[in-house]
Amino acid sequence: MIAEWLATGTGIGNLLNVSRGVLDFGMIWTVAVVAIAIAVLLNGLVVALERYVLHRYALAGV
Repeated sequence: MIAEWLATGTGIGNLLNVSRGVLDFGMIWTVAVVAIAIAVLLNGLVVALERYVLHRYALAGV
């Protein structure tokens, strides 16, 4: 989010910065929770893909 905000000045990073500036704590927490939920979901997908690939293509006995 920080890189997005610094590079473009738009997106979730900018929303978080603007919300912080106007002390909109509800929006700050909402952005934080959504970002965490997306990160956990994507991490879970990567773990599931890794397990599938290792189960399918790993050498027996390794």
